[in-house]
Parts: sequence; C-alpha cells; structure tokens
Amino acid sequence: QPQLHHLLRSLLATIVQQIRLCSSQEALVELHITACWLRVLDTLVPPQLACSVLPTELQDLVCAALLSPVLAVSYPKLHDTCLAYASVLKRKGAQVYEEVSMVVEAMKASVRFSSEASTMSPIKALESFRDVVPALPYHQDLSIIREFTQYLMERRDLAEEEVELASQLTRCLLAHSEKVVATEAYRV
Repeated sequence: QPQLHHLLRSLLATIVQQIRLCSSQEALVELHITACWLRVLDTLVPPQLACSVLPTELQDLVCAALLSPVLAVSYPKLHDTCLAYASVLKRKGAQVYEEVSMVVEAMKASVRFSSEASTMSPIKALESFRDVVPALPYHQDLSIIREFTQYLMERRDLAEEEVELASQLTRCLLAHSEKVVATEAYRV
C-alpha cells in the first residue's frame, strides 16, 4: 500500500508538471487538459485517498477547477467528480464553491419569490422567501424585503403554521447580522 501511494504521488506529480507546462495555452485547450487530468484522477485515485495521495499543487488545481463555470457547463459529470474530491480535501476552494452555490440558490429563490409568490400557496411562498435570506448580504437588493412585507399585508388567510413561519422570517430580518438588512426590515 505505501509503495502504491508513492507511485501514485510520483505519477500525479509528473502530471502536475505537464499541466504547468500547458497552463499558458488557450482557454479551450486548458479546459480539455483539465478534463483529461480529472478523468485520470477519477480512474486512479478514489476520493477518500485524495488527501494522502494528491500533491498539494494538484489539490489546488482540483479546487480551482471546481470554481470553473465552463467546466461545470461543458463537463457536468467531471465537475461532480471534482466536487467529490474537493469536498474530501476541505481546501479553501471547496469552501468558496459551497458558499457561492448557496448564494446562487438563494438568488434563484429571490427571483422565484418576486415573480411567483402571488401564485404560490402561502407556505410555498414563505418557504421560498426563507431561501432568499442567505443571499441578502450579497446582493443587498432590499426591495425584496418590501415585497415580502407587502405579501404578508395582503394575506389575511394564513394558517397557524404559515403565521409561525412568517413571524420567524420577520424576526430573522429584524435581527439580521447585516445592518442594512435589519434597518430595511425595521423601516418597512
């Protein structure tokens, strides 16, 4: 087992050297090279061995590849593979990806709430707004808070569960750690 790890590390170090030689190539060439080394990595190294086998530079490349939207769109399965490795490696790039993914989902929820809340069931609309809250510090489009308040003022038929969720969301806005969000919640 240790000898196999050593051989894998040597092979992967050689791959990293080759990647470095190609790093000044055009973006499309670099994308294909990334796809190739990810396939090799997926074939040779199970994600659970990544920490012990992958050279530091290759760990950094995995996390950099994870943040590539072109890779995610062009090679979604390889992007998922990259995510599996990055999750095990617990590097900064993986944390950044998780945070960005959360913000993207929250922003999608913002659009969904703004465009569809009036046609959703109250519980779905409130759940949709709950998904909006994590993105508020990033986009700071505080008009969504006014939309939420307006939505609540127009609803007189909320069930007990819906009133509880609406109250919870309102308290969350009022106590938000981002001062501009809390201020806007108090203002409206």
